[in-house]
Amino acid sequence: MPTSVAQLQQWLLEPEGQRLEFKEAKQHYHFEKLLKYCVALANEGGGIMVLGVTDKRPRRIVGTQAFEDPGRTEAGLHQRLGHRIPVEEMRLPEGRVLIVHVPPRLSGTAWNVDGSYFKRAGDDLAPLVDHELRAMCAEGGPALLRCHAGGLGARVHRPLPRTLGT
Repeated sequence: MPTSVAQLQQWLLEPEGQRLEFKEAKQHYHFEKLLKYCVALANEGGGIMVLGVTDKRPRRIVGTQAFEDPGRTEAGLHQRLGHRIPVEEMRLPEGRVLIVHVPPRLSGTAWNVDGSYFKRAGDDLAPLVDHELRAMCAEGGPALLRCHAGGLGARVHRPLPRTLGT
């Protein structure tokens, strides 16, 4: 279901948090950084990333030229992360906005990009530390004490790193 202008306006009033991220991204945004934010948002329960909006409140729409083809961006995210992450484009009088809808990770799993697991840390990203990753992987119980790359639909299971399995 497409995001309504009213919903976007409501998000603009809310503080950034574990499930809501804003990036100005007027000219461009690095795909690798987008990948890491998707991983962090999924690992923290899923969320929304909005490009083309100022970070600081009061927020305003400034428009973005990043990721001119949302379908291609969505396909690239799926290829790298193994998950469907819808990328929605809104064209408004103030400018173009992209909304990235990141689903939550499955219980007992953790998302990663190229073997690195992330979380949000204030206005930036940080790697998950051993005990956080161990706790995520343990959610499925002892029989599922392993995290796998990609979560739902992934065929590659990744055992806990040696430092976590002890």
